[in-house]
Amino acid sequence: MSTNTLRPVRWSVQAIVFAGILVLCGLLYGRISRREPLRLTSVGEGVRIVEVRSLEAGPFAAPLVGYGTAKAAVTHSIRPEVPGRVERVSPSFAEGRNVREGELLFELQKKDVSIAILESEAQLQQATAALAEVESQFQPISIEYRRLEQELVDLSESTRVMQAATELARAEVGRLERLGPGNVSQTELDRARLLVNQHEQASLEPRARIAQIPLLLEQCGAEKISLESRRETLRAQKAVTEAALSKARLDFSRTEIHAPADGVFLRSPGAAKVLAKGDLLLAGEDAGLVLLDAHGGVEIPVSLDVADALWVRGVGRGIRVEDMDAITRGIGEVEVSWFQDPRFKWKGRVDRLRADLDATTRTVTLLVHVDLPGTELVVGERIPLSHGMYCRVEIPGYEHARAIVVPRHALHPDRRVHLMKDGVLEVREVDPVRTVGDLVVLESGLEEGELLVLTDLPAAVPGMRLEAER
Repeated sequence: MSTNTLRPVRWSVQAIVFAGILVLCGLLYGRISRREPLRLTSVGEGVRIVEVRSLEAGPFAAPLVGYGTAKAAVTHSIRPEVPGRVERVSPSFAEGRNVREGELLFELQKKDVSIAILESEAQLQQATAALAEVESQFQPISIEYRRLEQELVDLSESTRVMQAATELARAEVGRLERLGPGNVSQTELDRARLLVNQHEQASLEPRARIAQIPLLLEQCGAEKISLESRRETLRAQKAVTEAALSKARLDFSRTEIHAPADGVFLRSPGAAKVLAKGDLLLAGEDAGLVLLDAHGGVEIPVSLDVADALWVRGVGRGIRVEDMDAITRGIGEVEVSWFQDPRFKWKGRVDRLRADLDATTRTVTLLVHVDLPGTELVVGERIPLSHGMYCRVEIPGYEHARAIVVPRHALHPDRRVHLMKDGVLEVREVDPVRTVGDLVVLESGLEEGELLVLTDLPAAVPGMRLEAER
């Protein structure tokens, strides 16, 4: 065929294509101007085949899953209470060894403590002797004091009698002097005056003694006060010496370090070496091993997101973060399994909530306690839950009285789900209450029996025609 013959054919094809473009533009313009919705289907105006699921409503309670490393709930640091050099180490004091409460672990040298006991005993004997000497001086002083008091009473009474006799003698002299020389002889008058003088002379010594006795009493009192002060000082010294002796004897007993409980030994974090004879230990210094109490159970710290922790069973809806202690109330039995081999399981309980809230990760830590971690090892059947085992922990979750659970991938952006209703697509906005793994929990927005579209529909438009996959 010649070039002249092909040219009209090309023009005809180009004209047809151009006309088709004009027609398509016209159709699109007319559709846009009328604002008619576009109906997208898989192929032309065909029906999209989709997978659907009939929704079911009912009670729902999913456990919360966390992980943590088991550790002994009760541990005992082995630290001597007195300083000293190690004299002897028991074979039981070694990592991995099981010990019984009261078993000797190691012993410190006793020489220095024994010398301290002897010194305190000697000082106590001296203080006791000095105190006894002072006590012996109290009785004579007390007796003398009471004697002087009685003497003062007796002299006072005697002086009163003498004073009365003197007054009578003076009265007699006055009577004789009034009678005059003619009626009374000089001899009788002199005899009366002599009697007065005798009475006065007899009372001089008692009066002097009476004046002296208060001074003697004051002197005795001063000596007694001095002795009492000395006695109190010696008593204090004796008490101090007794306390020093008691401490020395206590320190002597503390040179032997015994196991505080039944358990097994574990190397202390950061321990440089194993304790050996001749090592010098300070009071309170770590001896290198920690005793894991065999009767204290096992504790597992489990961290949960705050949002998840609020869905633990027993927690009220709308609880505040600062009220997280309520999480431990009403929680049922917790299941603990060994992460490495889930066949091995133990029953536990949530004991308490750790006080700190991690502001960075927004997590709280529940402390799960296993009271009976087991003691028997039967290959393939049971093993004891031991310190350091990494565990999976299932904590009972909140019980929804009525909920609809949908796969997580069925929840689309803007919290929308796709439903098939009367053979067409319906897009509905929902309000999920929580997410559990690959599931989304809904308490409203959907009805039981509605068909949930599980197939992904790119550029989904409400009203598009659907057909359930058979």
